[in-house]
Parts: sequence; C-alpha cells; structure tokens
Amino acid sequence: MLLVNTLSAQVEEVEDDGPFLNVNLNLQMGLPLGKFKENLGTTGLGMGALALLRIRKEPLTIKGGLELSGITYDAQSNLLELPVDGYYALFEMRTETSILLLHGVIRIEPKVDFFLKPYIDGMFGYKNLFNRTTLTDIEFDDEQLIDNTGSWAFSTGGAIGFKIPFNQHDPYTWTIDVRFAYLKGTATDYLVRREDDGTFYEEPLDAFEEKNSTTDMFLPQIGVTFAFGGKRYEEEYEEEYYDEDEEY
Repeated sequence: MLLVNTLSAQVEEVEDDGPFLNVNLNLQMGLPLGKFKENLGTTGLGMGALALLRIRKEPLTIKGGLELSGITYDAQSNLLELPVDGYYALFEMRTETSILLLHGVIRIEPKVDFFLKPYIDGMFGYKNLFNRTTLTDIEFDDEQLIDNTGSWAFSTGGAIGFKIPFNQHDPYTWTIDVRFAYLKGTATDYLVRREDDGTFYEEPLDAFEEKNSTTDMFLPQIGVTFAFGGKRYEEEYEEEYYDEDEEY
C-alpha cells in the first residue's frame, strides 16, 4: 500500500470591506461669487489634496478627513536693476494674490451598482487670503521673500461629486474624481488689482488695493483618488492522502 501526500490550495476571502483610506490629488478653479466676484474680477487656478478615513461602512459609507488647497488669482512682476558688489544685477520683483483653503470634510457615499460612484461632502474650515512678494536674482535663480501678509475668513459649505473607476472589476484602487464645491465665507480684507489708469508702479505690490467683502466661492475640481486597504485574502492549504492501490 502506498500513501501519496498531495496539497490542495483553497483561497478563502476573509475580508472585503472597501478601502479604509482615500487620498485625492486634484486641479481646481476658484470662481468668486457675489461681491467677492465684483471686487476680484478674475478666476483663480490651483491644486488641492484631500485625505479621508472611513468612519462607518454600512448602511451608508461615512468618511472623515482634511482638505488643503491653494489658488492663485493674480500676479504682477517688474524687472529691476539693483547694485550688487559693485555691479548692477537683474532682479524680478513679483507679487501674487492667493487663497489657502483648509477644511475638515465629512463624506457620505451610497453603495450603487453603477459605473459612476456618487458622494456628497459637508465642509467647514478657513480661507486665508494672502499676498506674497518675492525678489529673485535672475542670474542665480535666488529667491528672497520680501512680504507675506494675509487675513482669515471662516468657511462652510458642501460638495457633490462622483468617481469613475479605471477598473470596473476593482473599483477601489484608483479612480477619476469629479467634484463641485460651494463654500460660503465670512467677510475679510484682501488685495485686488487697481483699475488701469496708466500709472507705472515700480513695486508690484502698489498695483493692488485693499477691498473687503464676504468670500463666497464655487470650485469645480478634477483629479485622481487613490485607495489604500480594502480587499484582503487568506490562502489555506489542506493535506489530502489517498491509497494508490485503492480502486475507485
């Protein structure tokens, strides 16, 4: 009698709860609204990052996290010749007006059997409207910060969006993410470009003047969301013995 030892592999899924962490990187537009739009008169462009941890899975998936983004609205630069060690060097003096946005985010995601995965966000936090002036030595690309001032505004709102999985068989790994956010903001001071009256401003900062209003915004965004965690599998092996002489 001959006993033969064989191995049979059996794969058992022990957990399939979706990703526990989402990280989103996006490009966005900052459209001012109301009095803010009247004063600013331009649309901003920027980038953002969002990290969300899963808080609850069922019956609706709930996630919470933080979003940080920056939007630049306007810039003015002048070329200057300044004395350096006995000779004149060429410098660029540049002033940018920007907004830094920092918000806490609560997201609700329903489970749907559709290629678009919708969600809704609640948002609360702050906007920092600031201006930054730098002086750069063009020859050596050496930048120095000359001025950096700003003011804060409380910000609340929400967003709706949807994700499009790159792989429908694995809708968690990474997805295209399209989102539209609306953020109300309290009143604060900020800089806007002066009306063009033909005046040449030697310092770029002088080309701007201070305004005050509420800071409501609409932000269309498109980006990519990466998911971490999720499906895990455990492989189990079972030993089987049979007798070669046994007839079947």
